[in-house]
Amino acid sequence: MLLYLEWVLLTISLITPVFDQAIDVSRQGKPLFFLPPLAWPFWTCVMIFGLLGLRLPEGKAGSKALYTAVEFAIVGLAGYLCYWDGVGFAPLLLITAIRSCLLFRKTGRIVIAVVIFIFFIASNGYSWYEFEANDVLTREAEIDIVQEDLASLRKELANLESLPPGSETIQEKQTNLEFLQFQLQTVFFFGLVLVFVLLLINALLAERENRRKLANAHAQLYEYATRIEDQATLQERNRIARDIHDSLGHILTA
Repeated sequence: MLLYLEWVLLTISLITPVFDQAIDVSRQGKPLFFLPPLAWPFWTCVMIFGLLGLRLPEGKAGSKALYTAVEFAIVGLAGYLCYWDGVGFAPLLLITAIRSCLLFRKTGRIVIAVVIFIFFIASNGYSWYEFEANDVLTREAEIDIVQEDLASLRKELANLESLPPGSETIQEKQTNLEFLQFQLQTVFFFGLVLVFVLLLINALLAERENRRKLANAHAQLYEYATRIEDQATLQERNRIARDIHDSLGHILTA
């Protein structure tokens, strides 16, 4: 079940570049399945990350920690290639949390979950920083997008000329506030999903442990029942042998 869940999350990460570009097709005038230049490196990172899950390390804690560090490195590279788009690399972080539940005990799981959440917050902070750095060019970018539609361009210029002084700055601040609100909502939603996934995995692992204990108990009960049956058979044989011995003794004595 956990492996199937990993495959679903990996599929979501793989199709992210396609949907991200499909949203802007009407604006950019590009083909429907146009892919960004970094799509193939991103897909390569996702596939390598998926192959790591086919065999988890066992034994020493050092090998498990190294395995987790490699996972974070691949996730960081994938996040850089997908421009820190949460839809692209957030499923990879959830898969890392799932694998950490299989590798570490309760304390290790909590530590990895905290690191994952901090990693996600840092990525959103970097995305906010880039948005602030490019905020000066926002109006020019909007004008460049609508160059093909002359009527819309004239309407946009007319609206800009009719705006009172300082209204453009107010609109930019409102856009920044809306983007910040969206980032905070994304972080909050990811935190809830991370907690839900950890609770789900812990419940599954506890269920598996209970089933293992129940199977061991059944095996011990079967072994005890077999021993009791063998002991009862041996006692019955001894009783019959004593009866035969006593009967034969009485007959010989008589």
